[in-house]
Amino acid sequence: MRRHCDYTDAVPAPTPEDFAALQLKLQELETRLNTNSSGSVASLGGSPPPNAVPNYVQADFSWQPPISVQFPASLFLDLSTWKRMRRVVPKPVVEIPEEVLAQLGEPAEIQQTINEYFVTIHLWLPIISKSRMQNGHSLLEGGSDLAMLFLAVKLVTTVPIPSVAAADHYIYLTAKRFVLSLEHGGIPSIMVLQSMVLIAIYEYSHGIYPAAWTTIGGCARYADFLGLPDVHESSILLNSATTWVELEERRRTWWAIVVLDRIVCLGNQKKCILPDPPEHEILPANDRIWDDDIPSLVTQRTVASLFTGDPSPFSRLCEAATLASRVLAHVRLMPTSQENTDQPLLASAAMSLLDTLLHASSVVDGEANASRQGYSLPTFHTDPFLASTSWNPYLAPQAVLLSATLLLQETYSWPPQYPPSSTQEANLRHRALRGLQTTSSQVISLLSRDILSQRLHPSPAPVSTVRLELGLDTDHALLDNNGSILRRVSPLILDALYSAANNFSWLAQEEHSVVVDASTIAKEGLASINRRWRVAGEYLHMLEQDWQGP
Repeated sequence: MRRHCDYTDAVPAPTPEDFAALQLKLQELETRLNTNSSGSVASLGGSPPPNAVPNYVQADFSWQPPISVQFPASLFLDLSTWKRMRRVVPKPVVEIPEEVLAQLGEPAEIQQTINEYFVTIHLWLPIISKSRMQNGHSLLEGGSDLAMLFLAVKLVTTVPIPSVAAADHYIYLTAKRFVLSLEHGGIPSIMVLQSMVLIAIYEYSHGIYPAAWTTIGGCARYADFLGLPDVHESSILLNSATTWVELEERRRTWWAIVVLDRIVCLGNQKKCILPDPPEHEILPANDRIWDDDIPSLVTQRTVASLFTGDPSPFSRLCEAATLASRVLAHVRLMPTSQENTDQPLLASAAMSLLDTLLHASSVVDGEANASRQGYSLPTFHTDPFLASTSWNPYLAPQAVLLSATLLLQETYSWPPQYPPSSTQEANLRHRALRGLQTTSSQVISLLSRDILSQRLHPSPAPVSTVRLELGLDTDHALLDNNGSILRRVSPLILDALYSAANNFSWLAQEEHSVVVDASTIAKEGLASINRRWRVAGEYLHMLEQDWQGP
């Protein structure tokens, strides 16, 4: 039963030799496109810059998922028997459709898209190895899974078209079709999983439901299929990681799914698909160390040591998602009747959880303040605005912690219509209601732009103006002419911004105070961010429908 299994036929990680086929295919397609200008694919031409508005064409999916090697059912029906039979993982061949190659464009355009990704999405979701991409940036050769990853990178860096629904964008439709063919083809690849994660980000960020919900679930299943996050189990279908960077990339991809699984549940309080990571689960390493590929400096931390040790934005985001999961589990246990005997225990647990959230926010706020001025963008980026602007890399974990805190406070601020059953529960309700405005104010001060006339609280003493930082510590407005700041804004901040705006709208009706100004600021922020992430517009629409006042 403890025999050594050899799976040398598993799909390997891309090497410098693995990139040439893609370039050859691109050149072949370019030749074909130059001789055919009547079809929708030929009319695309070169890809626009990643931050420009791309052309929209009607999708024409003439290609079908390819017939490939049959994946062994025995691997799922009886894994032990499959191992004893010393079966090897098949190596299916899935052709890259012409529509995909046309969307990728020429090698220089692909490299431009990759560069854009690493100075935007990668800042708050660093799951793709920068060193791997840079080592193979000449696009010497590649397979269908690499082409899928490039397409997903292009999708998530594409600015939406005002006149076209995000769900109807040609790149999105092409990506969905292609990744489905790879799944059906039975290709075990970390790059396919990363592509699914980026597609899920696109769907969540543009409010494409229920697709976002089901895609995140598909990510969880596919990750389990690959054996993640277990190092030994994942070596069955994936080659054993030969470098620390490769191992860390797998770990980060799995953690990204954990984060999305929690984020997508904050608004509806449904069950998370993935269970909470155990205390021995290793957190992502320091982002800079991973980007620079310096494993000798790695300090490993586990879930048992949340919000301690070497601070790093992505690990803090994963830790924030872990606390958000605890809040979701607690909220789902809330009693529906006064006779529930667990109310005192729940109140005690809520007080402890609230203390943990506030402590975590304090830790991350301190790290954000310390790093905001010193954080530098990648050196290969040439945008003078981005290169000269200070960036807060902890914005996403700060917002997720505030979202979780607001959810817990809202749960006890608007309780069922019965009196508290104990002094402790009464104190909890009072603390939650008082903290609701404080936490909402923190969201606005973190995510709001400079509006000099606005004040969060009436006070005889001078009051600081409300800022829409969006991770910035400058006097620049939210948008410049090219929307440069929006290119880096994480959509993971939007739940907190919506919750704060919703709370201030409620408080304004209850108290008729100047909190109406804070609600207005939040709505303006959502309207601006809608230019990059369409789900902001969905949040804004809900606010306008629910509250007819400010």
